[in-house]
Amino acid sequence: MTIFEKLQHSITADGVVLYQNPHNPIQNLNDLVGHEITITLGHKSQCLGCKKTTRIQKGYCWVCFTKLARCDLCFLQPYRCHYDQGTCREPAWAQSVCFEPHIIYCALTSDFKVGITRATQLHTRWVDQGATWAKPLISTTSRKDAGLIERAMTTSYQWKDVTQWRDLISGNQKISATECRTFIEDIGLNQLFEAANSLQIPFTVIPDSEKNLIYPVQKYCQMKKSLTLQTEVPFTGILSGIIGQYLLFHDRGAINLRTYGGYNISIEKN
Repeated sequence: MTIFEKLQHSITADGVVLYQNPHNPIQNLNDLVGHEITITLGHKSQCLGCKKTTRIQKGYCWVCFTKLARCDLCFLQPYRCHYDQGTCREPAWAQSVCFEPHIIYCALTSDFKVGITRATQLHTRWVDQGATWAKPLISTTSRKDAGLIERAMTTSYQWKDVTQWRDLISGNQKISATECRTFIEDIGLNQLFEAANSLQIPFTVIPDSEKNLIYPVQKYCQMKKSLTLQTEVPFTGILSGIIGQYLLFHDRGAINLRTYGGYNISIEKN
């Protein structure tokens, strides 16, 4: 078994998401959909930061969780960036991550939402969130600037910035891609410009482009339940689909594999 961080993927030219089996990267996990599989979670856990075999919290040991910038609150809520106060946990890391171009985008997951990510991680971010349609809108020069604009969109214009996982795993989308597109063209983009200009944050408009993504789902979840893996206790069930970082089991619920970052995990067809 191998140490797991998250499901890796590629995207075909027509937008089909192909997932890799974390236990066997050359195997296409999509091929297991519709079949009975067994998932085994090993008893060992390894910190995703220092790589030590130890107890972890959200993928990291306590030392790394309290010292790494990627584990700080400001990484989850970029508008809270405190680099300019001289209190960044890892200034050099921040220079290479937080001070490169960031994209503000809209996406359709369980509903229309706004989000930000590094320009180099755009498609990865969309797939991790389970977006079926997404569109990059503007670019800023730093993570904090993008975060400030994102926060303005949620507080001043009531844009959503979260995905409701129960709706995601059950395929219950509140709005269509066509409605998302119309909203952006008629109202949304102007609201975004207003927010950025009111904050006096320079930005670059991204040329018109959007992406449709297709996930390997035969059946969404009938049971809107989060399933938990136990160490050394094999979990067996018929895999009905994969979306975002979730494995779907139609009549039982879904497993969020992102929860198990730092553990050794195997997924095998029975």
